[in-house]
Amino acid sequence: MIQTHVFTSTAGAELRIEKHHLGQGIADYYRNVQLSAEGLSGGTFTLAYRVPGGTTWRTHVTDATESDVIVISGDVGPLAEALRVTFAGVGAGDVRVIINLSERGL
Repeated sequence: MIQTHVFTSTAGAELRIEKHHLGQGIADYYRNVQLSAEGLSGGTFTLAYRVPGGTTWRTHVTDATESDVIVISGDVGPLAEALRVTFAGVGAGDVRVIINLSERGL
């Protein structure tokens, strides 16, 4: 099963996607994460993740643009407990972050 979630950031406010935003945790159920952003107005975004049981954010990709799609995928074990998306150089408008998650075994 594939799930799509859309989150909105106003004026480049940081987004943190935790278990309670998704209904179940990435580490509990999902194996693949695909993330993109729209409405950056020429700015960029950075994706970081927190490993299960961890407290430190680990940078995965920096300076991504609207042309980029970021993927986190693995065939063993949980990927991440949470995601953090930060923005640089975006305008005052809304930025949409689209996350597609697929379950283990796909």
